[in-house]
Amino acid sequence: MMIMLIALSLGVSILVVAKVVLSSLLSLVLYKVNQLYCFCRGKRNGYQRLATQNKLGRRVDYTL
Repeated sequence: MMIMLIALSLGVSILVVAKVVLSSLLSLVLYKVNQLYCFCRGKRNGYQRLATQNKLGRRVDYTL
């Protein structure tokens, strides 16, 4: 009976550690995806600004 309780508590602790690791990994992945999205959105807005300036015939600064 005692061995079964020890095995059960060990199994529960392993599951808790796995949950913490997986949730922190998911949080990191979502953070990186958000960073990439913001970077791409900034590039897209820069290209749209350049296209608008070209269309209006203004002098264009090609540095984004």
